[in-house]
Amino acid sequence: MKEFAYFGKPALPLGDEIECEAKYENYYLIANKPAPNTQIHAREIDYYLESSDEDALEVSKNVSILYEARALAFDGSKFEKYSKTVGKRVLFIGTNPDMSLKASLEKLDFKVICLDEIKFIYGCAGELCAIIEQGLEQAEVECDFAVFFGGCESWATRQSGCFDASAISAKEIVEFLSSHVPNYTYQNYIFCQNDTCLYHHKRGDVCSKCVELCPTVAILKNEDEKELVFSPIDCIACGRCVSICPSGAIDNAVITRTSFEALGRLFKSRIPIIAKDGFLPKVSFKNSVLPLVLPSDGILDFNNILSLVLGCGGEIFIFLPNMPKASKEAVALANEIFKARFGCELVRVFDDEISLQEAISKARYKNIGEFELGVYPNKASAISAKLALIAGSLDLGEFSTYESTAHGKISVDESKCTLCASCAGACPTSALITDSANNALCFNESLCIGCAYCVISCAESQTISLKKGKMHINTEFFKPKELAKDELFACVECGKEFATKKAVEKIASMLTPAFSGDEKKLRTLYCCAECKAKLMILSQSDEGVLDV
Repeated sequence: MKEFAYFGKPALPLGDEIECEAKYENYYLIANKPAPNTQIHAREIDYYLESSDEDALEVSKNVSILYEARALAFDGSKFEKYSKTVGKRVLFIGTNPDMSLKASLEKLDFKVICLDEIKFIYGCAGELCAIIEQGLEQAEVECDFAVFFGGCESWATRQSGCFDASAISAKEIVEFLSSHVPNYTYQNYIFCQNDTCLYHHKRGDVCSKCVELCPTVAILKNEDEKELVFSPIDCIACGRCVSICPSGAIDNAVITRTSFEALGRLFKSRIPIIAKDGFLPKVSFKNSVLPLVLPSDGILDFNNILSLVLGCGGEIFIFLPNMPKASKEAVALANEIFKARFGCELVRVFDDEISLQEAISKARYKNIGEFELGVYPNKASAISAKLALIAGSLDLGEFSTYESTAHGKISVDESKCTLCASCAGACPTSALITDSANNALCFNESLCIGCAYCVISCAESQTISLKKGKMHINTEFFKPKELAKDELFACVECGKEFATKKAVEKIASMLTPAFSGDEKKLRTLYCCAECKAKLMILSQSDEGVLDV
């Protein structure tokens, strides 16, 4: 049995990998229509077939690409599906509730309770708890869902299962509740890699941009443990956290960073229209333009944009009317770099279907060359490698960056640096490393995301300084540079080199006053760990403390 299914009889021959006139009782990975035993409903298949003005052969090739695009995303996905049992208790909040909605729900055996106002509500769908005031005391009202009438505060609908009746119709509320009871299904749209997260177990409050941008309670901070707390049931798949995360620790679970790199290559020699699944523009397709659907508006960060352009080898169109600020900033920076290198902007953003259709009609594939994308350990290294491919041996000049396209450049006061390497150990992207061969601290600017964790981790005051907002892309931008260097110090007892000279002298200057008059203890300040222990034992023995 094939993984790709087409339900119905297509108007033209499709690829051999697609099972046409498929049977609904069979199992498939991807199909053009929803079916009980099909994993993915690819709406763009029928959408493209109905909207394309290409010749039959080209349409058939492109349909195969659309199926393969979904398969690539699925193969690299990290999403999981969940289900929980919920009841039929609905809380109406407001002085003017919709009684016809109440009647519709009660016909479906929902139990509706009406309250004029509440003080607060917390929890999630199936286990909500509203706080009400009763005289001088407070009481709790438990429910599965809540509907607010007459407007509500921003906190009121941050939890799953809460609805603002002014923003969603009564019909949509009934459809949602009836389809989510008693089995409330949901999935994770994002995932987090703690090893590169700038909040997870960090000594200082380096970053929590995702929490600040999240419109729901899907991401919260556990400040005691210094951990992020994720609630998949509350996530609305807006993607804002993905677009703003400077380290790339938060990624989209449906289409990951590595999937974007593969998708770019799949659309080689074509112009994709990046659109949101379920909100596809009403246009006709021609000139090798075809849709590439995303699960949310906000997963287009700087790295993903570079992946698509370099993979396609040309221009891309974006139709995401609700694209967040961070994604718009990423597009702006990418276009500035493309213009400096290729003489034109390669990312075109459209807010309306008329201008998009005009662009499709005039579209001509701009071949900017072949770029071999590799496998990268993190977002910073991926961006560095792609910028290096773009720049080649050229000096592209200086570019202004944004908070969402995080970049920084550090400098070190070598006279104060003891090369303790705490900054290199703290750096989440390996922009700072120690070169053991030269006893040096080195910095690769192209990997720096400006998190300032090195500054916080430095043991010496005002030794490391960070500047953000500008980056100059040339060959030197990608090369590690020595920021500080020192010679190794040899143990005065055994001669083994064990630390840098600056570090030993720093510690010795701090402890000499405390050891004044004790030659053996003073000598330990210039010894390796093994010899230091031996001398301390001998010193204590001389004082009668130990008998050795």
